[in-house]
Amino acid sequence: MHDCAVQYKVLDNEDLIAKCKGAIHILNRIFPLLFEEKELFIRCMWREQALFNSQINAIAMMEAISLLLFKEGFTIQPMADGVTS
Repeated sequence: MHDCAVQYKVLDNEDLIAKCKGAIHILNRIFPLLFEEKELFIRCMWREQALFNSQINAIAMMEAISLLLFKEGFTIQPMADGVTS
């Protein structure tokens, strides 16, 4: 999800859109469990993980979600060529 949000200006590939929607769906299912267990939440979200390039997961997730909120082709319809706002 983070790669799709950061690397692409417009999400026009159906596979990328499906990948982002799937990641968001999984997060929606997992968040209630994380918020019930404080230690699990801290361990999963706020500690650096070797699997994720020593990046704090919560920061990467918040960045990806904020970028996807305004991503053309994901939450905003792409504008036609030559049309200015």
